[in-house]
Amino acid sequence: MDDKSLVAYQQTTFPAYFQLPIRDRLQISRLAVHKAWDGYPVILQTETFKYLIQPQLCLTESHIIESVGVGYSILGSAAFAFGFASTFKDDASQTQRNMAEWEVLIRDAVGCTMNLLHPIEAYCHGCWELTPLLALYIGGAVNSLDKSGTSLHVNKAMSAASWNLVRWLRILQSCGVDLCVYGRVEKEILSTNKVTRGIFLDWCPYYCTPYLRLISIDVGPRPEDWRIWWADEYEIWAQEFWDMVESMELELPIPGSWVE
Repeated sequence: MDDKSLVAYQQTTFPAYFQLPIRDRLQISRLAVHKAWDGYPVILQTETFKYLIQPQLCLTESHIIESVGVGYSILGSAAFAFGFASTFKDDASQTQRNMAEWEVLIRDAVGCTMNLLHPIEAYCHGCWELTPLLALYIGGAVNSLDKSGTSLHVNKAMSAASWNLVRWLRILQSCGVDLCVYGRVEKEILSTNKVTRGIFLDWCPYYCTPYLRLISIDVGPRPEDWRIWWADEYEIWAQEFWDMVESMELELPIPGSWVE
């Protein structure tokens, strides 16, 4: 469903949509961003995102600040969308336009929430608890996964996400954010259990879907000083394997074993 179809569907089936509380509209706008990522070959436009929150397409400072308080910050949704849009490969010119539009929205949000840059919120239908920075990083990573074959090329995907991270940090820096202070807070949050450190990409059609574990963050005064450390793990299947082995009948021969 593209943006025009989404708006037409809302107007036809749910004309009272804008009578919903602002929290519900913010949640729906974030779900729309996820739907644009979750298997659909489109990028949600910023105008559609704004429309789902405010039909006049004007997001004020009060909207941006209130969105943090209700758990669906506009900054977080824009960060995830920016991460997704930056790795969209089908139309380079459209990608650049979308990124420019989302960047404007990010700058507006940062300017209004300079002291609220680290909200920990639900993403991916509540499966992940992330800050906007981590949402942007993961949003770029999952869209960069090469799904053309059996190999997901996780290293390539995370390299693309790292480039995405640098661009995000340059935006924050140009808005007057001290990257050292910003980084210390993100590093502290990641060291706790407040955010999702293990991200299981279970939306992917392949059985051996990688389990990405975020380990730590290197930070510094320049965007190029930053690095997010992660590991792709398949140990999640180990328990399943050993459960299978332990449940096997003893009389069944083990391949390669000695036969008396």
